[in-house]
Amino acid sequence: MRTAARDQAAEVSFFSFGPSIPEPEEEREPYRRQSPLRGPSPDEVGRPAPASFVLARSPSVAVTVQAIRAYSTGCLFEIGWAVRRTTETASEWRKAHEIAFQHGLRDRDDEGLLLGVVLSDGRSARTNDRYDWRDPGPGPRLVATNGSGGGGGTERIHGTADRWLTPLPPAPTMELICAWPALGLEESRRTVDTTSLLEAASSAHLIWPDDADLPGPED
Repeated sequence: MRTAARDQAAEVSFFSFGPSIPEPEEEREPYRRQSPLRGPSPDEVGRPAPASFVLARSPSVAVTVQAIRAYSTGCLFEIGWAVRRTTETASEWRKAHEIAFQHGLRDRDDEGLLLGVVLSDGRSARTNDRYDWRDPGPGPRLVATNGSGGGGGTERIHGTADRWLTPLPPAPTMELICAWPALGLEESRRTVDTTSLLEAASSAHLIWPDDADLPGPED
């Protein structure tokens, strides 16, 4: 009579995988710093600037700046938006949902949330600017990044939409401009202190200090 141990050994032998396969040689590519046009560097710790306010508001739509986070190569606007139902019919409210979620979280969209800046030196940038990524020019550039989303029901719609400005704006101020024509929100402007933003950016730092020696995207 075969023992349980011998039965187990037979099962192990039957299902043996045989000799291990050697791990193939890996061709590693050097890590490069992310282009500032793509957003804040994931290898950098940004610093919050002291700013949060309602940027634009109508009886049914509001856009807020929840925070501004400064980095060495630019600043990230954490935008919030809200739509509340007033006299809209069911079909009109469904259309508002469509505009908010299919268009509101994108840049370069005629029905989307429009954001722009005018810097103290006269330069300007808009989220719907057109430019060639291969040769974007000196900027400034205002682009959408990750970190957007939203939700809502029969009475309110809420969402967030991060926007990235590069390079850092000069002191002492800049104008932040917002409009959402597709939802009836007219153009509104707010002056933002950039001196405190630049002070915050001076405290931004790399996660690993020796990353300062890494090549850039074009090096």
